[in-house]
Amino acid sequence: MKNSKLFLITAILITGCNEPANIDKELIKFDSLEKSFKREIPTHKNGRLDHFYFSTKDKQKNLHLDSLENGFDGLQIRIWYDDVNFTKQKLVVITYKMRNWTANLYKTRDSNMLSKDFKKLIPKTGWINFSNKLLNYKILILPNGDDVQGCGAGGGDGSTYNVEIATKKHYRYYGYWQPQDYLEKCPEAKNMNNILKLLDVEFDI
Repeated sequence: MKNSKLFLITAILITGCNEPANIDKELIKFDSLEKSFKREIPTHKNGRLDHFYFSTKDKQKNLHLDSLENGFDGLQIRIWYDDVNFTKQKLVVITYKMRNWTANLYKTRDSNMLSKDFKKLIPKTGWINFSNKLLNYKILILPNGDDVQGCGAGGGDGSTYNVEIATKKHYRYYGYWQPQDYLEKCPEAKNMNNILKLLDVEFDI
């Protein structure tokens, strides 16, 4: 009888650990409406693509990272920290594949991320809690900051945070300049700021 109870408790614990995370449901919604592959890259009124997008492509090459523009088998999120102070530039890469999470941090000591430090990351509160908070802050679906009234339109100083998201059927690129300056006027900037705070708390970056 004792063995039977022990087996039942063990089975419940194992089943609970393997329950699908909210991210699985969100990814289905994120891709379900797309019949063909979709790319979303901010474009100015003159038809030119966002200049940070081109900068990101250069840094991607320097870091020897694969391009996400044709999709990713699973989910990959890249958060690029673009600061006028080049020594503060960073990249956080969060990957979800086959129900496994990983995260890496790249820190730079020059403008093109050629001289870099690399570190593997694990969230302090666990992947389920961390990923659920990311979803609550709408990281998959936030619009580009320049396209939202009241979110600012960039500037020469300060920091810009650019996000790349890729799944099998969807690629997105968006950014926010100094989101902490627009918390009252722009809910989207508040979400972006919360994402940055979450990364800092969970990963000490």
